Amino acid sequence: MVDLQHLARCLSYDRAEARRACEEWAALPEPRQREILEFSDRAGLSLHLWRIAQEAGAAERLAHAAAYRERWRKNEIRLEERRRVAARLTGLLSCAGLRAAVLKGFLLAPDFVPSAVERQQNDIDLLLSSSDARQAFELFTANAYRALQKDQDGPEVHLPM
Repeated sequence: MVDLQHLARCLSYDRAEARRACEEWAALPEPRQREILEFSDRAGLSLHLWRIAQEAGAAERLAHAAAYRERWRKNEIRLEERRRVAARLTGLLSCAGLRAAVLKGFLLAPDFVPSAVERQQNDIDLLLSSSDARQAFELFTANAYRALQKDQDGPEVHLPM
């Protein structure tokens, strides 16, 4: 069972407290460190924790340092792909005369996360007027994008792509 108080100390805005907690983390036995890795993956915190451990100077002493580095590397690749897709989608919309805004995701950096790589992004959120949503959906499907699932809200509220 992950000690959530210890995890919260690792995530503390008090750098000295976070550093002490990361030192304690690096000193934990491998099974306890694995629990933190698995929990942080499920909670979407592993990349953020890795950066904090790096800043604290404890990262390379973690039993699973290679796994954290690999997660970071893969997320850098995913992030670049998300940026390319967002540019393609907004380009399609612009050419069709539809106005849209990209929301959340990589745009949260640096205001809400220090680096966009810290936040795993699995989708791209676009804000369109309700009158443009159906046209955008048809434009995307005509350009080889496909709906992932049907949404109960309908296309005027949420179009899953």
